[in-house]
Amino acid sequence: MADMFDKEELSLVGGLFTNTLATAEAEKLAQQEAAYKRFSGAAGTQNPFAGLAGLSGMFGTAAGQELRGLAGYQSPTVQRVSQQQQLLGGVDFTELESLTKGAQQAAAAGRPDIAEALAKKALEIRTKIDERQATRDTQLLIARERIQGQLDAAIQRGADQKEIARIMTEGRRDIAALTASLKGPRTLSASLQKDEGKDLETIDSYVAQRSALDSSIRALTPNQKGIRSLELGPVKNAEYLARNASGNSTPESRAYEALKSSVDTAVNLQVSAEKGVQTDKDVLRFAQALIAAYGRNDSEATFQALKRYQQSIIDAENRTKARVESRRKSQGIEEYGFGTSQAPAGEKKTKTITLKNGTVVTVEE
Repeated sequence: MADMFDKEELSLVGGLFTNTLATAEAEKLAQQEAAYKRFSGAAGTQNPFAGLAGLSGMFGTAAGQELRGLAGYQSPTVQRVSQQQQLLGGVDFTELESLTKGAQQAAAAGRPDIAEALAKKALEIRTKIDERQATRDTQLLIARERIQGQLDAAIQRGADQKEIARIMTEGRRDIAALTASLKGPRTLSASLQKDEGKDLETIDSYVAQRSALDSSIRALTPNQKGIRSLELGPVKNAEYLARNASGNSTPESRAYEALKSSVDTAVNLQVSAEKGVQTDKDVLRFAQALIAAYGRNDSEATFQALKRYQQSIIDAENRTKARVESRRKSQGIEEYGFGTSQAPAGEKKTKTITLKNGTVVTVEE
């Protein structure tokens, strides 16, 4: 509903509303606060902390509230302001539906003042929306009458069917264009924008993760003679670490550092999942497999685990992209056109199978 009304104007309206309500509320709360202070001063014989409550006005706001708490009382000002903040905090002043819902919640909470103010503001916005809609309807009516006039004139002068068809086709196109311009650009609702923002952040994270694995996969890829530029093992690993620590790094030691960083990322992913952070199940499963293979210092197993881990990230990235595009399509909004991500050239998707004789082999899928 908000796309039918200017967001900036509605935001301004919301600000004016809250200021007006705050002014009226301040007058009422001032009266209640005065009554509260009189009551606190008169309660000395009933409450051993009443003297503290009476002295609260001599201190700052925080100290005063603490003393009043010891006295067993809570300021009506604090109560009403807190309640008002709760009721208004969830209201979107740019959304007619949100204002209406807020008015209902305020009435149910025993705050007819807030309910009445919200309902009044909702009515004002509804009126403005209706006025704008009437203006749009008038523009469309004028456009249709103009096109009908062109068509009538063509018929009167004896135009052929081809010209009449052209006028009708152009007329429909002009009406469609005018209708689209009056509606303005379509956008996702606030909640869907939030979902899309999370998905786009996830996509960026996947792109960074899979790209970081490229160098490690290349280093562990055997050449035609079966030789790798990076070989894992207790002695080799210690050598790589020593070279990196002493500033005498080599392409191999740097590749090992990149591999170690990828494994650390997989470990963090597992820890986050254990803490309840939502994680793609396939990515998590292959991350755990990478951690296990790396821990055995098995170059071939780590190589295969890296490729499967990278492919799982690519698959999760593509699923997230599809979800974003589907959401936008369902709302009639232009899609991003992401395209499908794939593993780097030469890095084909593989799987490990066990033969009947117990031999474990890796084959391309």
